Amino acid sequence: MTTTIVLTAAHVVQDASTVRVRFEADQPGEWLAEVIDMLAVPEIDVALLTIVPLDTAEVVPARFGLIAERDELIDCSAVGFPRWKLRDDPAGPYRDSAHIVGSASALANRREGTLEITVPPPERDPDPAVSPWQGMSGAAVFSNGRIVGILSRHYRSDGLGRLTASRAGRWRTQVSPARLHDMESLLGISLESLRPGWTGGCPYRGLLPYDPAHAAVFYGRELMTAELAEMLARTGIVVVTGPSGAGKTSVLQAGLVPVLDRGEPLPGSSSWPRIAMTPTAHPLAELAAQLGALGGKDSAAIRDSLAAAPADAHLVIREILLAAARRGEVTGVDDLERLVLIIDQFEQVFDLAGEGGERERAAFIEAVCAAATQPAGPRSEPSALAVIAVRGDYWDRCAAYPLLVSAMQRGQFIVGPMDEADLRRAITGPADESGLRVETSLTDAVLSELRREGVNIQVPGLGVAASNRGLRSSVGRDVAVVGGRGFRDDCGL
Repeated sequence: MTTTIVLTAAHVVQDASTVRVRFEADQPGEWLAEVIDMLAVPEIDVALLTIVPLDTAEVVPARFGLIAERDELIDCSAVGFPRWKLRDDPAGPYRDSAHIVGSASALANRREGTLEITVPPPERDPDPAVSPWQGMSGAAVFSNGRIVGILSRHYRSDGLGRLTASRAGRWRTQVSPARLHDMESLLGISLESLRPGWTGGCPYRGLLPYDPAHAAVFYGRELMTAELAEMLARTGIVVVTGPSGAGKTSVLQAGLVPVLDRGEPLPGSSSWPRIAMTPTAHPLAELAAQLGALGGKDSAAIRDSLAAAPADAHLVIREILLAAARRGEVTGVDDLERLVLIIDQFEQVFDLAGEGGERERAAFIEAVCAAATQPAGPRSEPSALAVIAVRGDYWDRCAAYPLLVSAMQRGQFIVGPMDEADLRRAITGPADESGLRVETSLTDAVLSELRREGVNIQVPGLGVAASNRGLRSSVGRDVAVVGGRGFRDDCGL
């Protein structure tokens, strides 16, 4: 959000002829801002005030988030000046600030599109004719460092232990397209892009690769992920390579998989079935087991079929897709036209020994390449898209197989070191998702120290490097440790 927009409740300012906003109220650094324009959106009880900021005042832009609609309670907080905080003073009565901490039920008020927040009842109820929460209206509701709503008017009939807020994650469905455009222009964001903040513990994975569950905190590889998805859409088979520890697994699991889940850049890919595997000691059996689970077929029979005629793997997979559709595993054959096959640690196929091992290796390679290159089905497209991740020092062994050579020539993708801009995002992005802020000077210090020590920083090793130095980020007066295993006590730092 920009530093010239202030959010409040529409009913608070709707009848006012002049509006001023107090910052750092009753503190030595207090300052007033004139409101020069106002957009009131009464259907969600939200108003956006345009102010002239003080040149010398530090205003940190806020971020928005949404509360996912799942069965859980969400911690949240708000700061305001409620009536029950009215104080007597020789200079005149005043209201002191109240920092309210409560919990919101994610599944409450879904039809109304509001947040129902359970809070401790006020300590005092000075006027039975008026809500003691009067004055909290318009306060931003924060959860995990992001604005998730704006407090609405409180009525005594709602109960003194409950507040209601306009729900930011629902605004785009509750206002007209024209009004939505005006709001987004002022806020400088797309409300459709809101997502929940990270609540899964420490966002830094250390030596562990990032997986789909940690996609929200996988930063620094966004451009690379987009390029990989585009190449896969164009070629149908991609060979991803790079040194050990470069982050190939993270790019595939936390980068590519979520992109395909969003249907990008392949329309329909969000509903396509997906197999993610490593070859293991028996690659054909492993592939057959996963195909059998998908289609409800006998894996031993699939394995025998692939071993006997690996060039027909595209036909085998097509039958598996049709069987999966009949079982109701997917929404329909048209949406299910292709399988996404992700093979990580492909170098394991070269561990197969003896004549039998060579036969299985050759059959597995031929089956994978056939699935991703040979047409099948009414659209005459290959029945699968394949992504093969292999260590760079196995490149020569891959080149001994003509089918792999063809794939390498058409779809070679190298995962190398990140540049400094990406490294900064890999440090600050996960903390930002967690509602924390890493100071620029700290990021500079971490990168400078790693360069001085000659560390070639690459994901996932960056998380370990940062945690070993006790990377710290601050939000307001709170300091949180960001490390390789968790926040605060979970970090073990």
